Amino acid sequence: MSPKAFGLTLFCEDFRMESTGKHMYIGVYTTVMNVHAPFPFVIPKFVFAIHYAEQPDTFSDDLSFRIFLPGDPDDTPSIEVPVPKESRKQKIKDDTLSADDEQLLRVFIPIVAQPLVLMQEGRIRVRAVCGDFTAKLGTLRVAQQLPQTPPI
Repeated sequence: MSPKAFGLTLFCEDFRMESTGKHMYIGVYTTVMNVHAPFPFVIPKFVFAIHYAEQPDTFSDDLSFRIFLPGDPDDTPSIEVPVPKESRKQKIKDDTLSADDEQLLRVFIPIVAQPLVLMQEGRIRVRAVCGDFTAKLGTLRVAQQLPQTPPI
């Protein structure tokens, strides 16, 4: 059996959608963001490009995307974006799918932080919460790497 809900987050400096529907991700971070300056560190623009899917009729509650920055308590995200159940009912129509293929409700949401202020090292965590269910959608480690000062 597949999971009730799943997804991923691309962490990047900018995002654009072309008129053809293609997405462009600029300055994508993969596993770690190396910060080469003291904290607090300010990024003028940062995008959390969230791709989320769930099985139809699985949840009756509203959905919430929660972004925790390094230092945030587990119950207090820095960013929270609610998504009402009604807006998730649009599923991707694909004429190539047979009746036996699994249908999914999909949401794509680029969350833009302008600016994003990081206060310390740690992990940026993205979660989707619906009632008692939590889906982990991505983590990016923030590591400080200050330049070495040559000895005098």
